[in-house]
Amino acid sequence: MSATAKPLRIGIVTDGLLECASNGAVRIRNGGVGVYIYNLVKHLQLIDHINEYYLIRRGAGALDIYRGERTYCVFLRPSPLSRVGITAWRTVMRLGLDVVHYPNQFGGTFLPAHLKRVVTLHDVTPLLFPRFHPWRRVVGYRLFMPAALRRAHHIIVDSASTRSDLVERGVAPAHKITVVPLAAANGFGRGVQTDDFRRRYDLPDRYILNVGVLEPRKNHALLVAALRRLHDAGERVGLVMVGREGWRWTDPLAHADTAQLRP
Repeated sequence: MSATAKPLRIGIVTDGLLECASNGAVRIRNGGVGVYIYNLVKHLQLIDHINEYYLIRRGAGALDIYRGERTYCVFLRPSPLSRVGITAWRTVMRLGLDVVHYPNQFGGTFLPAHLKRVVTLHDVTPLLFPRFHPWRRVVGYRLFMPAALRRAHHIIVDSASTRSDLVERGVAPAHKITVVPLAAANGFGRGVQTDDFRRRYDLPDRYILNVGVLEPRKNHALLVAALRRLHDAGERVGLVMVGREGWRWTDPLAHADTAQLRP
């Protein structure tokens, strides 16, 4: 867009970005989706000096992205109706937006067809593996996702695998889907591990690091089984799992055949 062109009014729904207060500061409370939404908005604010952004969510947001230049906050009153989008579309229509982006799986089912919308879908595991998800999530996918994707003008996915899942099941045509792989933030790089660091966390010299919410769908049981095979083969390597306990988490080391790995 040229500097003389009319700025676009871009709406981004940030409901999937959860917050918490810690040591006097506001931080991101959830994992992948929350980090994705935060960094998406933050970097658009850094590189785009022309367009206007409208951040839409149920309840107020306190993170720094809600105070960016050319950024306007649309905080809806939390209610069951706003949760499913029945009331939210009226607010969106009054803003006169050029496009609305739903960066957390799907949305926009109740918006009028002429309003352009983009959806970022991170995976379809509630449909492929429903036993690994709460029933409410599975029902939500089955009821709302197909209609939302049909109405979307474009769909962004994290991987070619998710793109294939959508196309093969007839949920969305290939020409509407673009694969945009997730990137590591600039703060990530090769670290230097000191003896003091290992002593502080009681770490072995060699270990596998796994980061993510502790839930059955993350398949930690398979990771522990792989660790046991490594130990059976004489590879003395440790396993460090970092994450909060999620839905139906059970300790994979509670079984008798893996208990010996706990140390």
